[in-house]
Amino acid sequence: MATYHFVESCQRKSGGRRGRGGGRYYGAMGKTQDCKTISEDRIEPLKVYVGNLRASVTDVELRNVFSHYATVVNAFVVRDKHTHKSRGFGFVQVATPEDVQKLLSLKDGDRYIFGQCAVIQPAIKKSILPGDYDYVRAPLSDRLFDLEAEDPSAPCMHILVDDVIFKIFEFLPLKNLIGVERVCRRWQMLIFKLFARRTSLNLCRETVGLCGPLSRSIVAKLLILSGPTLKELKVQSIDYSTRHNILRMIAQLCPELESLDVTQALGINFSNLKFLTKGCRKLKTFIAEKCPDFDDRSLREVLQNYPELQHLNIGGYFARGKYFSLLPSTLKVLRLSVCHSIEPDNLKVVGDRCPNLEVLNVYQIRVLKPILEHIGTNCPELKELKLSITSRGTAEALNVFKNLKCLDIDAECSFELFPAIEHLKELEKLTVRGGYENLTQETKFNFNAFKNLKEVSLSHIGISAESLKTLSKCSKLKALHLLNGIHLETDMFLNVLRGCPELKVFSSLGMTLTSDIVKSVNDIMKGRAGQITLSMYLDGGIEADSYDSQKIKLERLANFLQLTEDSDYDDLDDYDTDSIFSGDSLDDEYWMYGYGSDNSLLDDFVYQDHFDFLERHLGVFELGLDEDFYPYLFD
Repeated sequence: MATYHFVESCQRKSGGRRGRGGGRYYGAMGKTQDCKTISEDRIEPLKVYVGNLRASVTDVELRNVFSHYATVVNAFVVRDKHTHKSRGFGFVQVATPEDVQKLLSLKDGDRYIFGQCAVIQPAIKKSILPGDYDYVRAPLSDRLFDLEAEDPSAPCMHILVDDVIFKIFEFLPLKNLIGVERVCRRWQMLIFKLFARRTSLNLCRETVGLCGPLSRSIVAKLLILSGPTLKELKVQSIDYSTRHNILRMIAQLCPELESLDVTQALGINFSNLKFLTKGCRKLKTFIAEKCPDFDDRSLREVLQNYPELQHLNIGGYFARGKYFSLLPSTLKVLRLSVCHSIEPDNLKVVGDRCPNLEVLNVYQIRVLKPILEHIGTNCPELKELKLSITSRGTAEALNVFKNLKCLDIDAECSFELFPAIEHLKELEKLTVRGGYENLTQETKFNFNAFKNLKEVSLSHIGISAESLKTLSKCSKLKALHLLNGIHLETDMFLNVLRGCPELKVFSSLGMTLTSDIVKSVNDIMKGRAGQITLSMYLDGGIEADSYDSQKIKLERLANFLQLTEDSDYDDLDDYDTDSIFSGDSLDDEYWMYGYGSDNSLLDDFVYQDHFDFLERHLGVFELGLDEDFYPYLFD
């Protein structure tokens, strides 16, 4: 089957109706088939398919009817696994191939079962797909790639040698790559060779070019082609049934895998992880964010079987961390975002077990001051830290961290935070989200002390105007986000823009973008390379031809102003998160995972980024979703 033809053919096959035969042939899986196209190796030698059965026909009755014509070994009616009602077809197993021919050659008058003419056809062998327990990987069959004789007078791409075409294919994205193989057999052969060399694969509907979630057949085909050489794999946007056995598929098809990301997948549990640890022995990166089936036993299975793990990301309501004593000393990245259930004593083990840690994310986890000091003292290589500080005095523990370059903090007491980070001179990225009490007390802070600062995001904190003025001295600043509770005057903003020649992104919910501001920004950007993106409220009086669109890009927030007018919250919690489901802004924990059950949130809603723009600028708290007005979101 062609590399991308399988996408179309699998979709067509999956559309087969269930139920009574109605004169059609439904094969081994109850799906319409054309007997003339079935190869002999796919036909069961001692079994026949019987369709168009009445719902009342039982296994015994089916056996008795055909026992008059042949030696019946077994007979059964296929039933729905949930309702146990007949699906309108069944199978009859006989003793010899001659018996099969007897049943297939029955005349119409002999085919009636309880007054209804049955459809009798050869039975097709059940296809075993990756992920099934009895699947065994087999080498791909040899394929013939014969080409028709070329016309030398007709110039075409076929005159290029294989190596040149191969190099061209290497630059194509996945969705284009798996589509061009249908051009000819030669290209098909080259695409297969290219897949056999792939070391990285990102499976989602965008990269494959589909509008819906990826089916099991599509994922299996891509992994069969590229799995033996894959070292990095990311799987997302898969359909509901595939989520439950994705780990078994990966274990069977990707033996050389070193990095695996199965964010927001079901079936990431202890039982399936046992298959993964047996089939993929070289994993050094394991990411299982927002996986509701992941628990303490799952964590133990991962840590016991990967003693050289370097990157672990298991964010979610999953465990208490009682197996952190198994954390390997090789660990460099540990992300435990939104793991509220982790106990403080278990978190302290991180400092004992991971001296080489460079990235730590304990966002929305209760971290006590002694534990934070212990981690900072015992992990001297830590360069990136994300955490939540909920009690007074905890911020003082940041004094023991010496080499941080990226700091992301939720701090109820931000006025205590800034004095505690003044010593971090190598800081490149600073994100601070404060609490309500911070607005009543202005903090003085000199941003100019951080010569390497490239990105600043401040939300809902009280900070003095003099402190904001010092941002104009940060010559390497590339992104500045001043959100709820932070107000920057127009003159100050323009001074920051003049003093930061590399600034490319500016967001502010406290400023209204006027034509005068746009004109001033346009004048400043004339002598600079690149483009700046401005995210502010618009007064509606800005014309598109009044500025250079190659230098200025406007992201309009005016359309979303009404969403925040009556909101009970004014903070922008989780400003920089990637998904609206990342935080605990809603009581229902399934929002974090993106689905609660088959019926609560549809895949199309979960996987389409309808709220990305809203959440990026307004925060999850600002959406103000109400169960009375959006009941379908709270099922």
